[in-house]
Amino acid sequence: MAARAWRASRRDRALRATALVAATLGLALGCLMLAASASAAPPSTEDGDDALAAYPAPPPVAPEPEPAPEQAPAYAPIVPALAPAAPAVLPERKRRARPAQPDPAPAVVAVAPAAAATLVWSFDLEGEDGIALEGRELRPGDRIRIRASGLPAAAEITVALHSTPLAMGSGSATAAGDLDLTATVPDEAEPGDHRVVATLTAPGYAPSTASSAVTVAAPYPWLSPTVPTLGDLRLTPLKVAATATLASAFLLLAAIPAELLQSTLTENYGRAFGWARRRHPRRRLLPPALRRPWLTSGATVVLATAILGLGQTGWHLSAEAVISYLSLFLSLTVLNLGLNAGRLLAARRRLRAPGRLMPMPGALLVVAVSVAISQVLHIEPALLFGAVVTVQYGRAMSRRNEGRLALLGVATAFGIGLASWILLSLLEGIGAGSEGVALVLVEETLAGVVLETLAALVVGLLPFTYLDGKAIHDWHRRAWAGAYFVAAAAFVLIAVPTGEDWQESRTPLLTWLLIVAGFGAISLTAWAVFRYLPERARTVPGDPEDPRDDARERVAADA
Repeated sequence: MAARAWRASRRDRALRATALVAATLGLALGCLMLAASASAAPPSTEDGDDALAAYPAPPPVAPEPEPAPEQAPAYAPIVPALAPAAPAVLPERKRRARPAQPDPAPAVVAVAPAAAATLVWSFDLEGEDGIALEGRELRPGDRIRIRASGLPAAAEITVALHSTPLAMGSGSATAAGDLDLTATVPDEAEPGDHRVVATLTAPGYAPSTASSAVTVAAPYPWLSPTVPTLGDLRLTPLKVAATATLASAFLLLAAIPAELLQSTLTENYGRAFGWARRRHPRRRLLPPALRRPWLTSGATVVLATAILGLGQTGWHLSAEAVISYLSLFLSLTVLNLGLNAGRLLAARRRLRAPGRLMPMPGALLVVAVSVAISQVLHIEPALLFGAVVTVQYGRAMSRRNEGRLALLGVATAFGIGLASWILLSLLEGIGAGSEGVALVLVEETLAGVVLETLAALVVGLLPFTYLDGKAIHDWHRRAWAGAYFVAAAAFVLIAVPTGEDWQESRTPLLTWLLIVAGFGAISLTAWAVFRYLPERARTVPGDPEDPRDDARERVAADA
């Protein structure tokens, strides 16, 4: 019995100790939870942060009454009843406040601009005279008018010539949207079909273009632009050397072979031109009233003008062609008067020898040959020969007087050509940019005088019969050689274009060297033919050996 009671008492103490430990642990855990809830402060809302609000606390719950302890039996050991621990009121769990995040930067969204409107427009092309360009050809340097209306105010327009773009000009539309723009055909424009393209730019509009078809013709072959002026003359060492070399070549390969050819043809005239000897009396094709020397000389000048004009303008008749023909006629008149008027006056006053102007129809063949050489070899400036009138004296003159008079005429012509060249240089400097008809006519006439004088001196001083060079050569060979060298040097300086280096000068120099060398070869060939080929035995009507002449004489005697 005692042992059983002791074991029961021990079990009760163990239970009480366990209950005490459990209560102690529960209290400690409740204290820890209270401390943790007290240390977590609610987030402040004064800063305007977006912290999450705490959960609302539940209302307090009254603790249930503690039940009375049961009466222990008499034999049971008295065990103190452990009051059940009041349920711990857990503090409300509050979510930990997140740190405030800065407001994100607004995303940049690329907004495509609204598409600019495209303007559809057109323009009208007119000449400088205000007449539409339909069916008309343009030339480099021509000015045209571009007109349009209904354009945006102050729109910018640039004009170019296509297909290879060449700028022609630019301008702006008026506040009313009208456009009146003057453009210039570029000098670099090649002949052929092109398009005038105008590009419009204006605020609020995409760049737009309008175009119109045009035809560009080859530039008109004026003479004055091909003649170098005083401002264009550059006496570089290459220019001086080229002038001396080519002038010597003219003297050695043209003038001296010409003397050989002249003597050969004179000695063998019957063999060379016997076929052309007249068999019938010469017939007068013109009535006596039209055979006056001044009238026939003027007609010869007109024919020379027609030949030179066809070589320059072709068969096209235009306003420019009319100016060219008129300037050529004036320049040929000045040249032939300059060659002959001075020696006519000198012969009349000093030698008491009257004289008159006489035409040289055979010189028209030389004029045609000069045009053919210029066209075939594309010589620029053109070779213009125009000495088609000479002087016939009323009585025979000595070789000395005839040579002096011829040299006087050559010197007068050279002075007129030099004065014309200086005046042309002054006019081109003063009237630059002016395109008046009168100014163009004067410049073309002066250019014609310069080129015709140079050609007349280089060809006319050759020692051929009926040329001035023959009279000067027979009188004084040194004077003739000096005059020909000066004329050839002036011809090279003005009429033979040479550049700053050999590459630019090679083509014109070699071309003229070939020309004079070809003339020398012709002269030597003619001399060799008549020198080494035997003459055929033949009779020509009119010769003493011609039996037909004897028959004619017998018939006449019988009559």
